[in-house]
Amino acid sequence: MADRVRIGIYGTGNIVRRRHLPNLMQIQDAEVVALCDMNEEALYAAATLAPCARTYKDAETMLRQESLDALYSCVPPFARGDVEVAAVQSGMHLFCEKPQALDMVTARRIGDAVRDAGVISTVGFRERYRPIFRRARELLVDKDVVHAEFLSVRPLPPSHGQERNWYDDLDRSGGPALDWGIHAVDYVRFMTGYDIVRVSAYYQHREQYALPVSYAFGMVLSSRATMDMTFVAALADDRTEDPALRRERRRFRVYYVGGYLDLYMYDEIAVDGVTVQRFDNSVDPWYEHDRRFVQAIQENDGGLLDNDYRDGLYSLGAVLAGWQSAQHGGEPIDVVALVRD
Repeated sequence: MADRVRIGIYGTGNIVRRRHLPNLMQIQDAEVVALCDMNEEALYAAATLAPCARTYKDAETMLRQESLDALYSCVPPFARGDVEVAAVQSGMHLFCEKPQALDMVTARRIGDAVRDAGVISTVGFRERYRPIFRRARELLVDKDVVHAEFLSVRPLPPSHGQERNWYDDLDRSGGPALDWGIHAVDYVRFMTGYDIVRVSAYYQHREQYALPVSYAFGMVLSSRATMDMTFVAALADDRTEDPALRRERRRFRVYYVGGYLDLYMYDEIAVDGVTVQRFDNSVDPWYEHDRRFVQAIQENDGGLLDNDYRDGLYSLGAVLAGWQSAQHGGEPIDVVALVRD
């Protein structure tokens, strides 16, 4: 078994400071040796959590000066490309947060580099490790799936001039339909075992708001089953905890021949409207994903992970296809061709 896995973290925003960095500091076989971010405030906030790690403002300098076994790429999707390719070409294993990129050309370039280098890789679809999704997968394994749907109801987006950060710029983030839609697509893929092969989508983007107020996706799965994914951003802030909406605000439903299954995130599974299991969420899927990534590197066994970078392209491809479709009046987009082109 290898020595402790030496890790560099590229991007030290909230997701790193709240999740990955505290997790890695608890994992005995992991050693965070370097942190990198252009934002000094974010960088030094992360450094207080990993005081022995060296800090960098330039990723290329970090890769050149450090002897790293693995890179965590946690920068926004618009910032990815050359750094990830350089890392894997030098033999580093790759943990890439989602969404992996804002375009498939960049994502494929990273994916090709991962394949050619033969390194271990994964994408941050942590909910694959949450017991509720694993149990749903078990319940659906012998079912003939007909249709899946995901609904997310959110507060109104900020008005123009009130943007909080890069996330409120559709061209730099893709909005909730990319940032969380990639999760919804991935977990339907995980639960059903089917890929998304074709997508048509419409965005309703009103002039006064920085982001669309609704996103509607229609999808076809590789089994010929269908899927709807809808994001609605219409609530006043004080309505987000409305008891009548709370259970419905983020819900999966999967119809199959003879019945249907509901997931009320992340608490409850119901079959044909009857609760069959509740979950206490005592398992931290973020920690489990980080732990498995470190273990996979130590044991040189990518099979310990539930996805790799290449598999993640099919979740990314579906939401990027929807974004492309919405820009062309709902034109259907072939996801397989988009991923492989």
